[in-house]
Amino acid sequence: LKKSLVQAGFEVYRTTPAGIVLAERVRENQIMDAGIRVSVEEPHEVQVRFRAEKHVFPGMDDAAVFAHIAELTAAVATGFSEARREVDTFVLNGAKMWITNGAISKTELGDTFLVYARIKGAERSQVSMFIVEKGMKGFSLGQKLEDKCGMRASSTAELVFEDVVVPAENLVGQEGHASLCMMRNLELERLTLAAMSLGIARRSIEIMNRYARERVSFGKTLDHFGQIQRHIAESYAEFMAGRAYVYNTAAHMNLTAPGHRLDSDGVKLYCATMAKNVADRAMQVLGGYGYMGEYHVERLWRDAKLLEIGGGTLEAHHKNMTRDLAGIEKIL
Repeated sequence: LKKSLVQAGFEVYRTTPAGIVLAERVRENQIMDAGIRVSVEEPHEVQVRFRAEKHVFPGMDDAAVFAHIAELTAAVATGFSEARREVDTFVLNGAKMWITNGAISKTELGDTFLVYARIKGAERSQVSMFIVEKGMKGFSLGQKLEDKCGMRASSTAELVFEDVVVPAENLVGQEGHASLCMMRNLELERLTLAAMSLGIARRSIEIMNRYARERVSFGKTLDHFGQIQRHIAESYAEFMAGRAYVYNTAAHMNLTAPGHRLDSDGVKLYCATMAKNVADRAMQVLGGYGYMGEYHVERLWRDAKLLEIGGGTLEAHHKNMTRDLAGIEKIL
């Protein structure tokens, strides 16, 4: 998979043997959905990849397989989707909004989904993971979401599950044991979104820096004026701080054990807002041109806003981090 992605022109940032992050440079080319996450436990990974290659997409290589897999992440507290056991099958009911890669058109679903659901009667923390495929009776596309503020190249959909019969063999791992996988996915997703923020910030800095060197006002280029210098200098310093935090978090993330939420939340909390602020400064430096599509910063600004909402809101990060810090006396 890594080799295929490198050949396709992506820079791959490896976090652990179980996960990769490749979002930073990808954002520069406006491709959102290239942040490929492989973060389930090793036996689960083997099962998913085997089914994808031998059953769902025979003959397709790894990169193509994972490009067709969308992920339905259950809300841990509310458990929006429910499954009930029936002899050698499971029956899924529920719905979920905001699913990336959920649809390939206004009328057609994606091909294969990893779905988290709680078995009826199970405890709150006992979540299971299933492979659900397009064409299963009762599994349908609620709607392909249109007219988004940003990230418009990313397909987003509502999925509906109405008495969807899923074979027992489509259970990934053990029944009720997917919570750890889900939380690991959230940690890696937030790190990936932080890396995506770096791509937005870097592109914005490059654009405003180039414009400030070339645009002449009152006989001088814009980079001679203190207000413009502040926008450029502060943006660069914040970008480099965020970059160090992202790389440090990735280097220390170990997906064989839980407990990385403090920094996976923290790095996204910082970098998401940093990227939005840097894109906003770039628009300010460019003035009227920054508001137009020709220079791209208005789109980067719109895209950046999603990173403060998707993958966990800023407010959720505040809550999680404060809870985790409550048990820490000294910060090393």
